[in-house]
Amino acid sequence: MSKLIDPGQSTWGSSRHDVLGRCLRMYGYSYVLEEPRTTTEAQMFGTLIHLVLAHHYMEEDGYLDPLDALAVKLEDEPDWEYLAPRVKEFYQQYCDEYAYADKGWTSLAVEKELKMQLWDGEDSYLYTQRLDLIVRSASTGKVYIVDHKTASRPGIRPFEVSLQMVGCQIFGEQIYGREFGGVLINLLRKPGKDGVWKFSRHVLDIGEGFKAAFKPSVLRRRRELAKLEANGIPVSSWPMAISNQICWTRYGPCSYIAKCRQVADTTPTQTSTELGFKIP
Repeated sequence: MSKLIDPGQSTWGSSRHDVLGRCLRMYGYSYVLEEPRTTTEAQMFGTLIHLVLAHHYMEEDGYLDPLDALAVKLEDEPDWEYLAPRVKEFYQQYCDEYAYADKGWTSLAVEKELKMQLWDGEDSYLYTQRLDLIVRSASTGKVYIVDHKTASRPGIRPFEVSLQMVGCQIFGEQIYGREFGGVLINLLRKPGKDGVWKFSRHVLDIGEGFKAAFKPSVLRRRRELAKLEANGIPVSSWPMAISNQICWTRYGPCSYIAKCRQVADTTPTQTSTELGFKIP
């Protein structure tokens, strides 16, 4: 029986650390209590795009063809069925764009999870990363870690300050040494009114400062989490971000905003004095 690739999150990867860095309470509700999160259309669409591309680049035997994989996935997620025509149109345009160029790529791994241990004195913390694709380019002879990114607007510079991309750069340098060509963003720009996707590929310029700050940044987040868990503080009392850049983004509100509007273990009728502060 042909297999379906799982392009989901890695065990302890950048997505988890990003939430931990944005808001400790959001992390607690999502990863500790495992309360349901709202899945946006953009997230659903991105998942299906990654699935199709994973099967597109899988060279091992025993895996479903890309569109067959899409059909199987939609059987498990029937509410996503309405996205199928858009995904199929994307895939057709993608194949037309890169039919020749991709002949120069040799796929080394698809959706591979890598792991590293980050030591903090006697304590060790796991960091993982699921890589969309690793290829060797015939034109350069180099190995690249490829990350597929769907976007509505052009531009790659924001990716150069992403914990995910910095982690990928470190993994690549450690594993492949001088053979490593860098982290390559496979940019997939969503179509406008003309219905045409715009495709481009870019090797990121990851600054040395970001690589040096990677381990301290990850360890700081993990220390904060370990301290909260060790003290037995309930998630509903964990620090929250209180930010219009985090609690309510351009995609909508955080899944847990209704919980955070209420004071933990109290009623909404408390006065400011009872909450421990005074308003002049």
